[in-house]
Amino acid sequence: PWDDDLDICMLRDDYTKFRQVADKELPSQFTIHDYVNKKDHWLFLSRVVNNTTMCFDEAYLETHNNFPWLAGIDIFVKDYLYDSDEDEIARDKEILNILAVADGIRDGSLGQQSVITEKERLQKKYNVSLPEGCKGRDLAVALYALAEQQMARVKPEESHRVGQIFPWIIKLGPNKSETKETYENIVYLPFEDTKVPVPAAYNRSLLSRYGDNYCMIKKVWDGHDYPF
Repeated sequence: PWDDDLDICMLRDDYTKFRQVADKELPSQFTIHDYVNKKDHWLFLSRVVNNTTMCFDEAYLETHNNFPWLAGIDIFVKDYLYDSDEDEIARDKEILNILAVADGIRDGSLGQQSVITEKERLQKKYNVSLPEGCKGRDLAVALYALAEQQMARVKPEESHRVGQIFPWIIKLGPNKSETKETYENIVYLPFEDTKVPVPAAYNRSLLSRYGDNYCMIKKVWDGHDYPF
């Protein structure tokens, strides 16, 4: 009751299916932001946005609740984690290393020789081909894609737990994971003028995340720059 917006998460396999069809099936004015097609969107999530520009056209306002501004919703990805904490921590260190190289290229803090050395190492380690050169957005994007491939490398049948690897599992450790069974069954609960699917085990999830007083209304902060 103390939150006022809706967040969406998808398991990796569902998210992959979504991205395969979303660009074709979303209404024409909608767009998807991710690190590939949106400048400076260096995040491992997709943001579905209701338009590309603000629009005060009367016909548009009539179909958009008199809301002319851009609004979006983030889709967070839950990946399957290694059952072994040791294996998961090792995988997360790999991801951090790839991102450190990518970010060093983006901000220019990594020298040319270091970039060449790191590119050769990563290409050999993961058997991939990275873009030519030592600078540029294309190389950083390719490295982010490589990092995401490592997030997705554990298959559903190989795992009993899931988590949002970046940033939470990397930052807080694999003990912040959830059991895969948490997302196997859903129920529909009311949210404003619709109903949305949530894990049937939502009480267990919320207790583990917020404690036994999660239904107490709290007005202590805002997480977005309202009112935009």
